[in-house]
Amino acid sequence: MVFKNTQQGDATGRPPSRWLLSLLLSIHWKSRCGMFYYTSWKSTSRFVFMLAGGVIFWKSVKQSLIVSSTMEAEFMACFEATNQALRLRNFISGFGVVDSITKQLKLFCDNTAVIFFSKNDKYSSGSKHIEMKYLVVRERVHKQQASIENLSTTMMIADPLTKALQCKTFKEHVLRMGLLS
Repeated sequence: MVFKNTQQGDATGRPPSRWLLSLLLSIHWKSRCGMFYYTSWKSTSRFVFMLAGGVIFWKSVKQSLIVSSTMEAEFMACFEATNQALRLRNFISGFGVVDSITKQLKLFCDNTAVIFFSKNDKYSSGSKHIEMKYLVVRERVHKQQASIENLSTTMMIADPLTKALQCKTFKEHVLRMGLLS
């Protein structure tokens, strides 16, 4: 992948780190303003895909529905992330650089209810109203196309895309994304 536009990257094939970093900083400071009042009741889905120590794809977007629990919001985000992960796997395999990617995709989530719900066929009062299309996540986990594993909130590198973080934590996440050296 080569970025031709000097505003969003250089011709060396590196991701547009300065542009992405400025966007992350903008999101970070705008989210601080929202700490005092709600601008929307919709949750934000966010995910970061990394390959060989660098970010290859990221997304941060308001969800289309208002949900009644954080578990439902995180489950919707897992649905979007698994869809995108499978697209990326097929895209990378299509280049022929690797024969195929046979390992199951590993997604990390900091919500233990989502992890439990994706691995088990049990329903609870908090999950009975989840739309059917989002249950594809559970099917992909059962077919071993993807796995959802627990990762501490302090290690979740996608957090700068939606949350106001302490400066030290923000810098650590940006470093883990490979945006600063």
